[in-house]
Amino acid sequence: MANKSKTTPDFFYLPPKEEETMKVLWNTKDALSASEIADKIPGRTWPASEDQNLYKIFAKADLHNNIPGIKIIVHAYVNSPAITGLFHPVIILPDIKFNNSELLVIFMHEISHYRFKHHFIKLIMELICAVFWWNPLFKKLSSELSYIMELQSDKAVCLNLDHNQKKEYLQAMAKVALNIKNRNVIPPCLCSILEENSGETLLQRFKMIAENSYQTRKKLDIIVIPHLEGIKIYENKEEAKKERKVQ
Repeated sequence: MANKSKTTPDFFYLPPKEEETMKVLWNTKDALSASEIADKIPGRTWPASEDQNLYKIFAKADLHNNIPGIKIIVHAYVNSPAITGLFHPVIILPDIKFNNSELLVIFMHEISHYRFKHHFIKLIMELICAVFWWNPLFKKLSSELSYIMELQSDKAVCLNLDHNQKKEYLQAMAKVALNIKNRNVIPPCLCSILEENSGETLLQRFKMIAENSYQTRKKLDIIVIPHLEGIKIYENKEEAKKERKVQ
């Protein structure tokens, strides 16, 4: 008798989000405690970075000590900076060379996600999508909700940035967009600086920041062409991936 093939795909590589949530629930159905469940989630047991400079910059970003004892991870297969963890937050960074100013605004963005409890909102939305997996309306709603939360975090960050820091914010986002890989290791229900897979929505975020839409209607004299070129490359990558799937 032939051996049964493995029906569950590799847990650590990105499937549809609702499927990822269901995997966590299924793989931990026999767990006896919440801590055992948490240990099954990718990122929970990854080693923390030993770069003390990261923690110093994070302390500058977290002026009100919203997240004491933060754990910071740098992982080669993570596409975008993100924060995960409902009770013990962990910030995950891609293996990209960011300067100190870029790291500062990245940390500010992730801290704002935590302050607004976006991870709790995403958890609820992911569970709803898992239950109603057959209804594309909920998938669309989840995408729209993620975009709204990104705009809320952008606004919270931009209200505390000066002219030059906004440039660094745009530069950091452009670097992340250019770093997009086919493989992406992510824990479920995380909030990242770059979630949407649409170049159009990312371009809207760029314009909102560059045109100072979160504060006044007066445009900033920020040169955004290099950043917009990054968005075009990002969008072309997404289109190429879709074509490969069709083939």
